[in-house]
Amino acid sequence: MPSIAKQKPPSHLDARLVTLIQKYEGAEDPTTIHANLDALEGTSRCVCCRLALDDEEAHAVMTAMLARKERVEDVAGYLVSRGHRVSVSMLSRHQKHHLFPGLLNVAITTGAMERIAKTGFGVVSGDLAEMTVRAMMVTILQVLNDPENAKSLAKLRKLRIEDPVAFGTYVSNMSKSLASIRKSNNQAQIMDAKLALERAKLYQEGQKLIDRGFVALREILEPSEEGRAILASLEAFIKAPNPTS
Repeated sequence: MPSIAKQKPPSHLDARLVTLIQKYEGAEDPTTIHANLDALEGTSRCVCCRLALDDEEAHAVMTAMLARKERVEDVAGYLVSRGHRVSVSMLSRHQKHHLFPGLLNVAITTGAMERIAKTGFGVVSGDLAEMTVRAMMVTILQVLNDPENAKSLAKLRKLRIEDPVAFGTYVSNMSKSLASIRKSNNQAQIMDAKLALERAKLYQEGQKLIDRGFVALREILEPSEEGRAILASLEAFIKAPNPTS
């Protein structure tokens, strides 16, 4: 595997490409779209996949750009500027054979897990974190209720007797995790409600401004016949149904 020290010297980026790259390099986590794309499996024979080991930041930016279908030439220009010997054809093959199939698998798996969360675990929001915690709880209950799991049950009982603090901490941490997830979901719902309320307020304020503007226009235009015709046209335009609704 080639090291960064053996790679060609960085090249110059033009102003347009510098601006484009800043969208990704400045992001808190450029590889997060719906799942962390750095987790996608590739192959050690692919130079683009190996960037995850050679240059983690460049791999993150490359993955985000390719996933959002930026020009492959721009992605290549960015990587060359960081000293990597990556061509447009290499990136195209990586995008087609590694990135897009990986994204599809992530989408399918995530979608299936969300359905399981909703139908199998009663998690209305489909939140995967809450489902994970609940699944752990189900596993523990199965251990406690199944006589065949005597060894595991004995270990839990032993922990409860010999170190009740550790046992209590274990149970408490699971409860806190579930409570934290639900709190986050509730806060997200509250924020959505607040945003909807703010939009409604802005709409009302906009309507008030339009009404005041019409009052002023009416005072100016009504004295003349031409002005009254303009007013009539404006009112007809406003009352007309919205073709996009």
